[in-house]
Amino acid sequence: MSNTTTIERTPFASLRSRTKGDKVIWTAVFLLAVVSLLVVYSSTGLLAYKMAKGNTEIYLFKQFAFILIGVMIIYFAHQVNYTI
Repeated sequence: MSNTTTIERTPFASLRSRTKGDKVIWTAVFLLAVVSLLVVYSSTGLLAYKMAKGNTEIYLFKQFAFILIGVMIIYFAHQVNYTI
């Protein structure tokens, strides 16, 4: 019989190790991002038909791009060692 050990990995293990800190703040960022996507998509229907020739997803993709940029800024600011 061979003694093999199995390493159990969760799908978000590396993400958890990179985002050390207050879990409440990270959860708030995630929830606010999701809510902003829903609000932007639901409120821009008429505007999209007038300005973007019926393409309602253009504003959703813009909002998603802003969220990605914002999360990247938050992540890199989170990595800064601010202690001397």
